[in-house]
Amino acid sequence: KRETDRMVARMADIDLNNHVNSNKYIEWIINNMAVLFHGSHFVNSIQMNFLNEVKLGEEVTIYRNSEDVKGITLFEGLKDIGTKTCFQASVSIK
Repeated sequence: KRETDRMVARMADIDLNNHVNSNKYIEWIINNMAVLFHGSHFVNSIQMNFLNEVKLGEEVTIYRNSEDVKGITLFEGLKDIGTKTCFQASVSIK
């Protein structure tokens, strides 16, 4: 896996429960796919596992594994300097 981005949870990312809205995680993943990808592929499905809440001001490091032969790309978000997994996602690409 390789680091692709670092995100800091901002006010517009926060829901009524005072943590990052689940839709924001999907946005972070989509923003970390190659620009050329968007012109020739589309996301078929996303499976998300939410493991730890992210609150306002917390930094999340996004990691991406290379796409496998079945068109699956794995993403992981870690906070607290890589000690807590916030989410894991499996993205099916066609």
